[in-house]
Amino acid sequence: MEFVDRVLNRFTQWEARKFGKGCARAMLFTANVMRYKYEGHAPTYAWLARKALTTRSNWRQLDETHFIFEGSGQKIEVTDDLSVIDVVHIVIEVEMSHNLTSLPPWRIQQLKNLAHEAADAYVRK
Repeated sequence: MEFVDRVLNRFTQWEARKFGKGCARAMLFTANVMRYKYEGHAPTYAWLARKALTTRSNWRQLDETHFIFEGSGQKIEVTDDLSVIDVVHIVIEVEMSHNLTSLPPWRIQQLKNLAHEAADAYVRK
């Protein structure tokens, strides 16, 4: 039984890293596309981050800076001082907290940390 637990643990950690990297990749790609599409019109990186966030499933824009994650009903504000990677980290926190509710809090935090590290590693490369 211990072997199966270790395999499941490794798989869960792999999924968390994959989620963090995928979230960063998708949002940075979208922000980059929007930067070229709206060249000369995009006022801030936060504006690009807002555009990238509107393309994620289960996220809805309430007004210019406020968004809601429809899965949990959690609201966030994307102010003008945030960058795209800041918004990526907010999305990881909100979505993983919602998706991992069946796990103990310490395990959720551990997996979120792995996702954050993977997102940062993707941005650095």
